Amino acid sequence: MKNKKSAKLLATINVLAMIICTLSIIIAPFTEVKGKGVKRVKELTNIENIKDDTLYDQIYIDKDYVYDIRTNLNQVTVNCTKSFVVSQDNPKYKAIDGVLYSKDGKKLYYLPSEKTNSFVVPNGVESIESDAIYNCSTLTSLDLSEVKYIGYKAITYCKKLKNLKMDNVKKVDRHGIENTGLKKIVIKQKVKLEIHAIQSNVSIKHKKSFTQIKPYVYSCYKWYKIKAAKGYEVKVIIKDMSCPKDKRTVKGTVKSNEFDNKIERKMTKQLKELQYNFTINKFGKIYFFSEYEEYIIKTKVRAFKYKKNKKIYTNWSDYMTYDTVDSEWC
Repeated sequence: MKNKKSAKLLATINVLAMIICTLSIIIAPFTEVKGKGVKRVKELTNIENIKDDTLYDQIYIDKDYVYDIRTNLNQVTVNCTKSFVVSQDNPKYKAIDGVLYSKDGKKLYYLPSEKTNSFVVPNGVESIESDAIYNCSTLTSLDLSEVKYIGYKAITYCKKLKNLKMDNVKKVDRHGIENTGLKKIVIKQKVKLEIHAIQSNVSIKHKKSFTQIKPYVYSCYKWYKIKAAKGYEVKVIIKDMSCPKDKRTVKGTVKSNEFDNKIERKMTKQLKELQYNFTINKFGKIYFFSEYEEYIIKTKVRAFKYKKNKKIYTNWSDYMTYDTVDSEWC
């Protein structure tokens, strides 16, 4: 009887051992990371086999995959933390040191989020594509080298990023640099900034004397601060594209780098006279309700300071044009 009980107990132990072993094989590649239900896979995984709510240390792209890189064919978000491995026969992508580029090396598509704390873009890369440098949790320093174009939301949610070198950049698209740890950026005077191009709390440093500076406008109601400025002259043009000749102009002087209450009242008056369906919130942001009408708001500014009790000015900025077709909020 004892032998039978011992045999049954031993069999039960063996079954449990097999279950535990099987579970360990299944679970082994995964470890819990920040965020409820988010897992990490350490093994090399084909991009077509990835799952939601999972971080992958290594992602493989075979010769046939030529589709979007942030969302795969199964509409699953791609979260790569360490490196990409790409088939040499792939016609669209290639990997250099685990970073994903276009086949010709001119576009940077994806910097893995935990790849490095300091990154220098290789020479020959001309553009940073949308979401290419996203949520890079360890990145503190970024040198864009020969890059000429920063795409839509190209550098975003890199909270530790403190230093950015962009000597050759010629254009920054909408929301190109956003939600980073940057406090200041040095850019050349001829860089083209689209609306909301660089997060508004950044100070743009100019390598020119005060009177040679050409300010940059962030949105229709806000612009980047100019060091030593005592105030700003503002000019705003408002028009309905169904009747473009019927336009209104608002002018004013403000102390800060955004609309004050006086400018907002002038804007409100003109918009009401034009019978636009709109509202202005406490931050000066304008919201249009109509889906079927196109309105344009163009804003330009110039800074001033005093020298021997006389006002001296920077150049006027280019007009920053807000179009309701692109966004409801200015």
